Amino acid sequence: MTETEIKIRCTTNPIEHHPELSVQVIVPRHFEDNRLFDFPDQRLHATNRTLRLRQTEQENWLTFKDSPLPHTWLKIRPEYQVAIDTPDAMQQILHALGLQQVFRYQKYRTVFRVVLPDQSELHAMYDETPMGNYLELEGDAASIRKTIDLLGVSPAATVTASYPTLWRQYLQQIGSAPRDMIFEQERPVPCVR
Repeated sequence: MTETEIKIRCTTNPIEHHPELSVQVIVPRHFEDNRLFDFPDQRLHATNRTLRLRQTEQENWLTFKDSPLPHTWLKIRPEYQVAIDTPDAMQQILHALGLQQVFRYQKYRTVFRVVLPDQSELHAMYDETPMGNYLELEGDAASIRKTIDLLGVSPAATVTASYPTLWRQYLQQIGSAPRDMIFEQERPVPCVR
């Protein structure tokens, strides 16, 4: 599968109550705990590839994201994902293969199905993170472009960086030492919107 996406920094969810978009929640707001793994020589990071173990209350996923393909304003990359029942056992397998956890990040995510005025569709994920909120759009390039145009966002104002990269940039801006992107409490109090 190929994932095509961009992120938009936001305070509140810009697609909710938008008059030209038909928006339906397909996965209600939920907590995600993500762990990234790499070999000691950082060979995955060096080639911009990612191996992620994602845990939620409902399901767990092991995802491999290959190096992004060239594009002027979108992040396009092959992605392979499998559901797993026992994340702790998967973590032990990864360690036995020589991988180690290199980064952990948490967020609250709500997943939406968005139908545009021309009936094209895409998925939107509203992510609440320890560094602020982002709207992630996934779909084909034309639908993403139409959506950001409707939202009044230029492609230059969108973000293709990963959460680990954005977190490192955020920590540099606030003058903080490197650390995982986790909430102060293990399960933060739900945010009021």
